Amino acid sequence: MQLNSAARRVPVVLAVVGLSFGLASCSSVIDETKVESSIKSGAAAQLKIKVDSVDCPSNIEAKKGNTFTCTIKAEGDSAKIKVTQQDDQGSVRWELVKG
Repeated sequence: MQLNSAARRVPVVLAVVGLSFGLASCSSVIDETKVESSIKSGAAAQLKIKVDSVDCPSNIEAKKGNTFTCTIKAEGDSAKIKVTQQDDQGSVRWELVKG
């Protein structure tokens, strides 16, 4: 199964959503390593695929409402993950971008 095939089914199946808490370091910057780990394990469990890697930008300010995009690679394909910050302490919600 390719990631794109799974991504097309996402709205019907589960919307690949994760929620992570405490992902900001003391300097009010999102810890991208923790976000990447959360996405990798959550997407693998929900989509039942082997996730090769997740890449998120670094030095993202922890601020409620801000969004950023990560890239997930799995089974020879890639997709975008939208990450939305839920508070100023680094809690985030992520979802696979449709298509």
